[in-house]
Parts: sequence; structure tokens; C-alpha cells
Amino acid sequence: MPFTRLTRSTFASTLTQRLIPAVDNARDLATKLGMRPYQVRLVWTLWTGGRRGLGHETIQREELVEPTPEVGAMDALTEQLTAIGIEEQGDLVIDKISGRYTEEDLRGFTVTDNGEVLPLEDAQQFYYEVEFFTSGAASVRRRFSILGSPSYDPGRAAWQVRLARVGEDRTRDGEVSR
Repeated sequence: MPFTRLTRSTFASTLTQRLIPAVDNARDLATKLGMRPYQVRLVWTLWTGGRRGLGHETIQREELVEPTPEVGAMDALTEQLTAIGIEEQGDLVIDKISGRYTEEDLRGFTVTDNGEVLPLEDAQQFYYEVEFFTSGAASVRRRFSILGSPSYDPGRAAWQVRLARVGEDRTRDGEVSR
């Protein structure tokens, strides 16, 4: 009896992959119940000077990660006194990201119609943004960069990413602060 051999095209038709919409609906219950009071965004920016960090940063595109993934404990972030003031530092894990995303999506890459993977251009920047909602004032939008490659768990139809806290958050109303 021959064993199953998966290819890119046959993987898409596996039971786990076909169940992703149902799993995503179940994950959305946590958001509906208020157990995930935050948003996670993928954000692409463009620098006017032709390279990251040169000129002015403008928002090129942003995408809300849905259903809302699970954000690890924020107590992993600590405040450090630096030469320019107090900054948050540390790592954060985002888990249970829908299996409908690809590794390229989660790394900020573009995939062309013919399947070619295009990394970021010199003037582009990609980051994750996590915004926790509070009652009252507008929320802080924290910026994170991805550490390493995303990890996919086919048994849970979910991705996990490890992020590092970086400065230069957008303002509370979503404007680039520079």
C-alpha cells in the first residue's frame, strides 16, 4: 500500500487545511466574548529618502490580523532607562494566527502572480503593531519587529511568531510620529 505524498497542491486539500474556516470561526469567539481586547496589525511603511530611516516615514499599507490571534503576556516587556529616556524592551509571542496566512504574509513579503517571492525594498519597512483597548483614552500602538521565521503547527492550523519590541510607535490616532 503506497503512503500519501503531499505536494503544494495536495496539501491545500487536506482535512486540516479545509477546516481552517471553521477553526477561525471558533477562534473568533474569544474576541466576541471580550477575551482578546486588542488588535494585531501588519504594517508596511515607505521612507521618502529611498532607504529605511531616511526622510519621512509614511504608511503604505496595513492589514488587521483576523481572527484576533492570542497575544502573550505583556509582562515580558520591561521599561529600560536609556540615553533618550525610558523605553519598553523585550519579546512578545503572538500565537494562534490563522492557518490561512502564509509564511510570506507573516514576514511582510510580496508574492507575485507567478509565485515569485519579493522581499522588502530598501525604502520599505514592515512591522507588527499591537494595540490594547482600554476604556477611556485612545490606546497605545506598540511596534514590534519579527524575530526569526514564523512557526506553523498543522495540528492546530495555527502560526506563531516571536516579536521584539522596537520604538517609534505610531501616535494613538494612527499617525506616524516622525
